[in-house]
Amino acid sequence: MTKADSLRNEIIEKVLCISDKDYLSAINYIVDNKEYNDNVVKLTKEQKLMLDLSELDIENGNVVTHKELMKQKQAWLKGK
Repeated sequence: MTKADSLRNEIIEKVLCISDKDYLSAINYIVDNKEYNDNVVKLTKEQKLMLDLSELDIENGNVVTHKELMKQKQAWLKGK
């Protein structure tokens, strides 16, 4: 028996003991969304770094509204 088979059987035994409908619904949701979980995109180190830097910008208030960004873009385009 493979490790995956053993783990599956262990999970099944535990699920059989659960009677809470909400808990079972949550488990069912997780199992139903397996396909979604298999399609998770793996990020490169560079992409993770960019996301981390973006989070820092947000935390430090280094952000502009979409409206302000569009104004800056128009000013930049006129300056070209």
